[in-house]
This record gives sequence, C-alpha cells and structure tokens, in this order.
Amino acid sequence: MAGNILEEIYEVFRQCGGKVTTDTRSNGDGALFFALRGQRFDGNRFAEKALASGSCAVVIDDSACYKPDGRHFLVDNALYTLQSLATKHRQVLSDTLKILAVTGTNGKTTTKELIKAVLREKFGEGCLATEGNLNNEIGVPLTLLGAKKETSVLVLEMGANHPGEIARLSTIAQPNCGLITNVGRAHLEGFGTREKVFQTKKELFDNLLQRKESFAFVNEDDRELLKSAEGLKKITYGTKASASVTGKMLSCNPYLVFEWCTYTIETHIVGGYNLYNALAAVAVGQFYGVSREAICRGIAGYKPSNNRSQLQETGRNILFIDAYNANPDSMNASLRNFSTVCAAHKAVILGDMLELGHASVDLHAEIVELLRSCYFEKVYLCGKEFFKLADGFSSVKDFFSQTTTYPLHGGKRQQTSVSFFQVTEELIHELRENPIEGYHILIKGSRGMSLEKVVAFL
Repeated sequence: MAGNILEEIYEVFRQCGGKVTTDTRSNGDGALFFALRGQRFDGNRFAEKALASGSCAVVIDDSACYKPDGRHFLVDNALYTLQSLATKHRQVLSDTLKILAVTGTNGKTTTKELIKAVLREKFGEGCLATEGNLNNEIGVPLTLLGAKKETSVLVLEMGANHPGEIARLSTIAQPNCGLITNVGRAHLEGFGTREKVFQTKKELFDNLLQRKESFAFVNEDDRELLKSAEGLKKITYGTKASASVTGKMLSCNPYLVFEWCTYTIETHIVGGYNLYNALAAVAVGQFYGVSREAICRGIAGYKPSNNRSQLQETGRNILFIDAYNANPDSMNASLRNFSTVCAAHKAVILGDMLELGHASVDLHAEIVELLRSCYFEKVYLCGKEFFKLADGFSSVKDFFSQTTTYPLHGGKRQQTSVSFFQVTEELIHELRENPIEGYHILIKGSRGMSLEKVVAFL
C-alpha cells in the first residue's frame, strides 16, 4: 500500500477520535468504517449505508463503490489496510504503550482476564485488554486501534487455527512481552498435527527474539515451552522451586485456593488446571511493579463469566460451566478435575469437540475411555461426533452399564447411565422431560454446540 494513503487514513482515524468499526450497526458516532469481505458478505455493499448512518469515512476495496468526495478511501485490500493502520498506531504509541501478547491452546482467555485484573490494580483504565473473542486477524487490529495515549499496558490475546497466524498477528502488534499458556491438540482440522500447533504458538517467541528489550513469561513446569523460549529474557512461574514465581495448590473444591510466598489466595475460578493461569498473572504483575497485596486482591476479585471456569447454583443443581470451548486436552483436564470434587451425586454433560479433522472419532473415543475411569452417575454425550460412538451402542453402553461399576458408601454399588444425543435440542428435550436435581454437573463442549442453552433446564 502506498504510504501516503495510509497516512491520510490515519489522519482521519485521529480526527474521528480513534473510532473504528466494521459493522454499520455500530458506527453512528462518527467512526471510520472498514468494508471487510467474508465468505457470506461484502462490506463494500454497506459503505453508503455506513456513511448515511454516521461514519466519518469508509475504507473500501471495490472500485465500483468509490466516489471522489474525500470520504471514500479506495485500497487494494481493506483487511490489510486495517492491519497496517493498527501497526501504524502501535508505532505512534511505542514510547508509552507496552504490549503483552497471550496465546496458547487452553486457558489464554482466563489468563488474559486474570492478568487484566492484576494490572488494573495499578494502572486502572490505563490497562486495556482484548474484549470477548477479538483475538484473530480482525480482532487484534481492532483492539490495538482502541489503545489511547493514556493506555500504559495492553494485554492482547492471540488465537489461531492455521499455521502462520501467530506470526502474522505478532508482526501487526509488535509486542514487548509474550506468554504461551500451553500447547495442545486443538484446531487439528486446520493445523493437521500437534507439532504444527506448537510451531504456530512458538511464532510469538520467535517474534520477540527480533526485539532487544523483550521478555517471555514461561511455565517452568513445561519443558517444551521452556526450551522454545531459549535465547529470550524470561520470567518463569510454576510449582518448582527453581521458578521465578513459585506457588502450590492448596485445594480446589470447588474453587481454586493456592499459596504464593506467604499469601493464601482464594479465587472464584474452578479447576486445578487454573493454577498455572493464576501464577502467570502473579508473574506478570510482579514484572509490571504491582504490589504483592494488590496482586492477591486482583486475582481473588476476579469472577469468571462467558461460560469459562464458572460455578453457578441454580437452586436445583450446582453447575460447573466450561462450555465456551473444548479440545481433547481441556476436556481431559476438566473431567479429571471434576472427578476429584466431593459431591453426593455428579453428572457430566459433554458436547462435541469441533475442528479435529481426521482424528476426531479417535479423540472422542479417548474421552469415552477416560470416562470409564471416573465415576459419574449420569453421562450425557451430545453431538454428531459422540453419537458416532453410539452406532456401536452395545460396546459403548455395555462399557459403562455392565463392565463398569463403582463402590459407594455402605458397600453398595451403582452403575453409570449414559445417554447420546445428536444435537443440543434433543438433549434439552431429555432434560425437560426427565429433570435432574441435587447434582453437581460439569458442562463442557465446543462453542458451536451451544451447551449454555441447557443451563435453563438444570
């Protein structure tokens, strides 16, 4: 792109108060509209509507929509221009704005939210963080463009489902620091193998190596990540005494309670696997000069939402809701953690793990195998992938109801009941017709399964 048109667009961006939109439904405040294209839409078709509803100008990449009126900017690619504008803005703020990029297969959103809670104890609104799931090629530049001259720290979440995406996002954002929560088997449909997942996440550390004053925050207990950060200045966290920040879990029934230094921190997040996410927030807080007391206060005060590591009492049951996303590793961790929860009656509602490609059937069968070693009175498996296992119903059902029994108090034995459903609506019908009460219930599945819909029937 010619530098002069980017400078012109940046001047308009500055004059309109740094407001950017890609949606005509949210541009009535004079925002700069970018006409992005998708598989089912073309933002160029809405350029005139954007101007009519309040946009100060539009950035388009279809010459048929161009008008030489000073309010239309014709570029080769509107998305690339949005990304270039974000990089330009980041460079303008480089003297005052520090960016911490967070990526990983599991826990990146929870880690990002915990870090934000800690940093806001010191920086207040001067700490900006990714909102919702704006962690992709569109969301990252939009988040960057939301930074102001008053913003001191930006906690930027980066997601990926194809090789090379983290490299691209890192080039756009130019972070000062980076954190990879972990690497697991997710989005295999796009990546192919776990090795390619690892190489893509590692692109964040590779990008940091290009900048002298950059730091990596690394889980000391994860040898693979520790090795991937070689050559970088780093701050480590974990349960080993050798880590820069060391902590240990005290309990998790149901909320995580952990010890750090002389402090006992009681959180509002469920799942022992969140210990590393909390310790990452401690490490980041220390690096940015947040006092120990404030770090404890920030972590203890954070209450999850958005169906992530969330506990909800409905009056009939106690729900462990972790239904925003799922992959084999996060499903495994959730089930193992839930199996340790002390409760008289437990049930699990699991939805398909999506985007696993050719390995999908085997990986869903792996979860069924894990269920065999856990005791839950009721198991509800929902989705086309889990339902494929029901085709061999005798082997799967017998696997639970005949060969698997568990000793209960008083020497009694009880069997697990298992139900399969192709779609969430069928599961809801079952819960409506045969309600359950007095249970602790884990709800876990990929976002596309919309398992949050079952909450109203529990």
